[in-house]
Amino acid sequence: SILIALLILQSISCSLTFTGSEKKNTNNNNQTILGLAGLIPKTISNSSYLFVPNLDTTMPYLSVIAHNSGANTFISNVVLDSNPGDSKATTNDHIFANLTNSNKVAVINIATSGAKLAKYIDTGSRPVHVYQDPDGKIWTMNDGNAGVDNVNYACNTLGVSSVTVIQDGVKGAADADTASLIKHLCVGKGHHKAIFTTSPKRAFVSNITDNSISIIDNEPTSSNYLTVISTLNLGTGAG
Repeated sequence: SILIALLILQSISCSLTFTGSEKKNTNNNNQTILGLAGLIPKTISNSSYLFVPNLDTTMPYLSVIAHNSGANTFISNVVLDSNPGDSKATTNDHIFANLTNSNKVAVINIATSGAKLAKYIDTGSRPVHVYQDPDGKIWTMNDGNAGVDNVNYACNTLGVSSVTVIQDGVKGAADADTASLIKHLCVGKGHHKAIFTTSPKRAFVSNITDNSISIIDNEPTSSNYLTVISTLNLGTGAG
């Protein structure tokens, strides 16, 4: 997969602009061959960084590739607890990679010396997709249902799955301050995807199994901040 990434990068102009599209593998197993959303903007030594998940069952890792002045250089492999899936890069030089089988997100620091695992943050069961909202918060979509969530016990009681909201750390933060848990939210049964609005600030999370949409208040000044304020039932087969 490193070779694939290099070939793709070499075919793209040095002015790299990605829209966050995703190439899915043929097994359809929540793993990404090449996550273009994992490209961090040129903020460190005028380099962009591309993260490529590797499905090594004995030593799962993310490969880090630097792109600078038309040259693509393999930097390092960041070893993780389990196979990485969807990932999200931030302009604060951090990468958040969901570890679906470990029920956690890996937080990785990027510096001039390379990439380094900063910490893990527990999520709900089976985190698959990950997003960043307009305020910079990280949202992991946890697809597990009742009886398997070791973090969100309330969600088990309700027989639903969850969303984990994380605060991104400031640029140059020490590993311990790279990111912090804000809240776990119970939503409908997954699989989940999300989209965000800014006026008013809302998060819309799809619950494919329940054929519904959870609407979450995402306005920091609201008394209902980060709570589900409404659920839209869309009918059988809506997905």
